[in-house]
Formats: sequence, C-alpha cells, structure tokens
Amino acid sequence: MIYRALYIRFGVRSNFTRKCNLINLNKLSTAILYKDTQTLLTKQLTNVVTFYLHRSSTMTTQEYSPIVNRIQTLCDQCHKYLQQHKIPHLVLAEDLKVLSLQIDSLIPRLAAVVNVAPKYDFEDIQSNGYRSLASVVIKALTQLEGILIEIDHKKSSWIFPVQHYIDSINDFTSLLSSLEKILFYGITINSLSAEGNLFIDENSVPPSLMLEVESLPKTCFYGNLVGFQFAKSLRSTLDIIALSLACYADCYKSDKNVLGKMLSTAMSSTKYYNDKERRARLIVQVISQPDINFTKDFWSICETPLMTQLSEIASVNVTVNRSFLIPPDSFTLKTKSGEDIVINPPVSHCGPAPIRVRLLSHQLREGMQWLQPGSSPKPISDSLVIHAHGGGFVALSSKSHQIYLKTWARDLNCPIISIDYSLAPELPFPRAVEEVFFVYAWVLANAHMLGTTAERICMCGDSAGGNLVLASAMRAGNLDSYSKWYYGRIYTNLRTL
Repeated sequence: MIYRALYIRFGVRSNFTRKCNLINLNKLSTAILYKDTQTLLTKQLTNVVTFYLHRSSTMTTQEYSPIVNRIQTLCDQCHKYLQQHKIPHLVLAEDLKVLSLQIDSLIPRLAAVVNVAPKYDFEDIQSNGYRSLASVVIKALTQLEGILIEIDHKKSSWIFPVQHYIDSINDFTSLLSSLEKILFYGITINSLSAEGNLFIDENSVPPSLMLEVESLPKTCFYGNLVGFQFAKSLRSTLDIIALSLACYADCYKSDKNVLGKMLSTAMSSTKYYNDKERRARLIVQVISQPDINFTKDFWSICETPLMTQLSEIASVNVTVNRSFLIPPDSFTLKTKSGEDIVINPPVSHCGPAPIRVRLLSHQLREGMQWLQPGSSPKPISDSLVIHAHGGGFVALSSKSHQIYLKTWARDLNCPIISIDYSLAPELPFPRAVEEVFFVYAWVLANAHMLGTTAERICMCGDSAGGNLVLASAMRAGNLDSYSKWYYGRIYTNLRTL
C-alpha cells in the first residue's frame, strides 16, 4: 500500500503515452474527455480541470514567491498588533509566529520540488505528479492568505472571533507541517530514482522512510480543511463523505441491520459536524486499521433498496439501461497493419467466466435491438464511453453509479458501457484489470451490437475504477489497435492523501 501511495502521488510517464496522450493530474475525481471535444462531463469538473491544468502549466518559483511574501507580511502585521493585547489575542499572536516559522521551513522543500518537476513533463505536456504536489501546497498557501487577510481586516473589531482564528491558524500550521514532510518524501524518492525516471528500485528505499510515510500525521486532512485543494463545490461533497464515514464508523459494531445503522448514522451526524477534529481522529483510526467488512458495509449503503429508489427518482430517464453478460470466449482483433491479435478471456484465480456489463443510452440506436427491442432506432453513434466504477476494489457496481451515468448518456448523446468487474478479496488483483481490458477489446470487436462504430472511445473510472482504467490503458497502449482515444486521468484517494 505504501508503494502504491508513492506511485499515485508522484505520477508516472512512460512511452505508452505517445499513443494514449496521457495526462496525469493527481488528487481529483477521475474523468475522461473526448479529444477535440469541448463538452466536459459536468460543469464542476470543468472548473476543477481548468484550475489544475493552469496550475500545472504555469507553476514557477515566481508564482508562489509573491504569495509567500504576502503571507509573511500579514503574519508580521497581525503579530505586532495582537501581541499588544491580552489573552486570547496573545495566543493568536504566538500561533502566527509559529505559522511563520513553519512556512520558512516549508519553502526550501517546495522550491526543490518545483525545480525537479519540469524534468518529468511529457513532451509539451507540462503536467506530472511533482507539479501536482507543488500545486497542492500552493493551493494551501492561497487559502491561508485568505484567512490572514480576514484576520488583518477584523483584528481591531470588538466582535473579533479570536478563538475561531486560533483554530484556523493551528489547522493550517498542522497542514503545512504534513505537506512539508510529503515534499521531503518526494525529494527523497527523486534522489533514489535514475535520472529522468519516476520508477524506483524497490530495494533501494530505506525501510525507515517507508515507516515514516506510514506514520505521517493525517488528521489535518480530514478535519476543518478536508478537500482544501479542490474547488469549493467539491470540498462540500468531500465534507459530507467524511462526515458520513465517521458517523457510520461510530455505529458500525452495533447489532443493527444496514437500515438501522443508517438511522444511527444520521442521529450522530450533529456530533461530528460540530467537532470536525474528533471526526478526523476517528477517520484516521479507521483507515489506519482497515477492515474489509467495514469498507463493504459502508459502500453498500449506496445499493440499499432505499438509496436505489432515491437514485431512480433523482436521475434522468434513459431509453436503454440493461445489463448483460459478455461470454468468456477468445476472439481476434485486426490491427492497422492487418495483423490479427488474439484476445483471451481473464483466467486469474477462477478461470474463464462471463463478465457482467451495463449498457446505457439516452436513445435506442441501431444495433441495440437484440438487447432491447424497439421501433424507429436512431442512427448509430461514432462514440462510446467505457466506465469502471469505484468502491475500493471491494464494493459497489454499475448500478450504484447510474445517477451520473444516465446524465452522461444524455449530455454526451452516446452509449455507455459500465463494467461490473470482479471484486476483492474473493477475486483480487489482477482479475479486475484483466476484465476491464477484455471488455475494452470486446467492445472494439462488437461495437455494432452497442449502437456505435467505436471510432471514438472514452474510458473513465472513479477512484478504484480510475486505477483499473489506467492499467488497461497501459496494456492497450501496447496494441496497434484501430481505436484512437484520448485519456485524461484525475485521481482522488483519501487513503493516500
């Protein structure tokens, strides 16, 4: 798990991106965008992607230096003013001094990562994990500047909420301390890897570094500043998820059924909403001692009859929403050069077995009648979305993700195939990877049955599904297939954050 965390954090570039046009931007939701298409899957994602592309492509020492200078100036101004007062203003003054020292300690390591980052750009694509890491730190500094501006403007007010700002400054000090350690890990990993290569020799990593990574203080990432690196709208969503996780963990060991646990979770929400630091400690405890049954139970809430019914009510209507099984039979694909490539079904752990997928389409199209009879089908589409759901590799299905897949089917006006890949721990790696790739290849050979020519294929996945899509992309990149597609991967992983 440690090596996976380091891999995700610092990104990867390899030759297969020449075929796939890979852009790896860490710490966001996974999404795939069509090449030469302006339509994004959601408006929120548009704003987030634009922000991070801008950050990645323009990040220089000159960008963060003015922010740091302004922060230090604000810290000095507020410290001088507040230290002339009594407690609790004196406490805030001392906290600002500690914060200023923390920033002084952070900046040299941020500069080192910024200097290393350009070495790992792929051709003219100025984006890699080091740039993403530095962008996260800059985002934290930008938000900190906003808090300091508030303090500076309100410090002389008779209703100055001093305790609120004490808590905020302490939160940011803890956050920057942890980010400084992560920057140090990045610099260390870079020093252990060959020049220009993000992959490292597993045996060259000191065990002490691995232990230090695992012991990194994490509560600052799940408290008041949860999702600090994201757009405000996305931070609200993550805050709700974190609150739900803490509440459910609080009542998990009770003898109640899933519905009873949901009701207990709702009743305890006030406690963790008002005390986010308590929530953060519980979340860290949960993720530090992972329980596969807890993970399955928590994510299974999305698939309870009540949640399924609510999802049906909230989602848009689509004409086609059917699941079917892809048979585990070998077939061939023809490459551009005319060579036949044999695609064999997944065999890991249990041998060949059918793979369940779900086809969603806003309109009935030619070729789909075998699955859903109907009259007057629309013309065949030239595009297709292949989707892999999230759930930590152990839970959920295409059914639990329908609420946004239906919206995509309507807005993109093309068919969507969502894969119900095998779940761990019953069928662990590499079974799911094999299945996602097999479905991709099967789609190329049988696109006419799905109402598409598959001239443009968009692969996407959220969370665990994003990892599976990336692995499939790496494998597909080595095939001289006739399908050209553009891959843009943006990943969120609270476990490694």
